[in-house]
Amino acid sequence: MIVVRKMYSNVFYPLEKLYSIGLRQDDFITDDVKKSLRLIMGRYLELGRFYHNFDHVLACMDEYIDYLGNSSELLNSDIILAILYHDIEYDTHSNLNEELSFVQLLNHNKEFNFGLEQSRLDNIHDLILSTKDHTKNPNVLTDVDLSILGQDPETYNKYAEAIRLEYCWVPEKEYTYGRIEVLSKILASPIYCTSYFKDKYQEQAIKNISNEIAGLKLKTTN
Repeated sequence: MIVVRKMYSNVFYPLEKLYSIGLRQDDFITDDVKKSLRLIMGRYLELGRFYHNFDHVLACMDEYIDYLGNSSELLNSDIILAILYHDIEYDTHSNLNEELSFVQLLNHNKEFNFGLEQSRLDNIHDLILSTKDHTKNPNVLTDVDLSILGQDPETYNKYAEAIRLEYCWVPEKEYTYGRIEVLSKILASPIYCTSYFKDKYQEQAIKNISNEIAGLKLKTTN
């Protein structure tokens, strides 16, 4: 049994239960819930996922549960599903990963007859698409997804190395300039929109991003 590591209301939440709650199946962890979760996990365990893997999903779930434990908000079942599905499709050659990830949710909803209402599907769609460009529609999910930026320098550097591995097919010069552009855009934005994530990660995120940009710029002068 996979357990989300952080605590909320002094209870450890098994991932299957969180998924079931996200589907609004209450506490009934059905065979279809287990089967679809195994399919989700299988996609995140595919080769070539050095960062956007199942560890990333668990880390995002940890951050969200931790956020709930430090706010007055109740658990949002749409955010649970968005976390689980937001990177299920991940191909560094594609610009449609988020759109295709949402399609996977639609497929599972139909295949396993989960009965997700259209209003929920529309909201989950918008949540998943917000992770495509975190600056256009910031929300709790984008804060959760960008929480890696505010980790300690060693963890951040491992993340940056993992991203480079995922784009190993991109020539060094092209990757360097592209990465600088992406990081500069994030740095020019507020990065986080909730006070919780701002207080927890903003300062360190700015340092980490600035240091990576500085290192990348050194490469362009050599």
